[in-house]
Amino acid sequence: MLKESIDFSYLKEKFIIFSYGRCGTTSICNCLNYSNLVCLCEPLKPDFKGFGPLSKFTETYGGINLRLKECGNFDGIKHLGCQVNYNFNKHFVSKFGKIIYVSRRNILQSAISMVIAVTDRKWHERPSHYDALDINHLWWQIDHIKKIQSDFDEIKKIRSNDVLEIVYEDFFVSDVDQRVDSLKKIFDFLGKEFVAHDRIYEILSCSRKVNPENYYCKIPNIKEIEEKFGSCGSLGSLIEPKLF
Repeated sequence: MLKESIDFSYLKEKFIIFSYGRCGTTSICNCLNYSNLVCLCEPLKPDFKGFGPLSKFTETYGGINLRLKECGNFDGIKHLGCQVNYNFNKHFVSKFGKIIYVSRRNILQSAISMVIAVTDRKWHERPSHYDALDINHLWWQIDHIKKIQSDFDEIKKIRSNDVLEIVYEDFFVSDVDQRVDSLKKIFDFLGKEFVAHDRIYEILSCSRKVNPENYYCKIPNIKEIEEKFGSCGSLGSLIEPKLF
């Protein structure tokens, strides 16, 4: 089915949190939900609320539309670029009235965090042990991040007034009160009232995001990673800042 024939007009009244993963978007999504908004967390991922496998819904624009309509009433969604065909992202994301793009300044740390999470199947906790990381997997993740960033850059060219950019290192490096202030800016952007909730302060607590200094040093092949990627200045330093 051609994308032009799908009615996405209802998305003009909704927002999307768009990212490539490991950027704190789940924490942001949860905070929005605790402040009287309904933000669906990755509705296009496999088996979201029992709606079936990913491939049934994201092979076509019609499938994506069906999945969202089956979700019922919502204010916005959190969406990762890997959850639909890459060719769909720009068209799909640009249909939302408000676009919140969350990224990391340090691409290398983001890619490492993703490889660890995919390998251990643990998304919101530090691993109990560290295996050597697959260098080819790291390269793939870096390419993935660059592709999503490129998609967003093209969206921003035509939707600059409807875009809010959030950088992980700026949002989560501050203390919890500053993080709440950053969160309030999201509500201002959405034109929504921020409703304080104790759970929001817990989600944004400093201990949830800042790593101990020896976090990356536990990776067995850290020296190999530094040798292969550390010289690529655009990717960021592996050790500083100490965030995951």
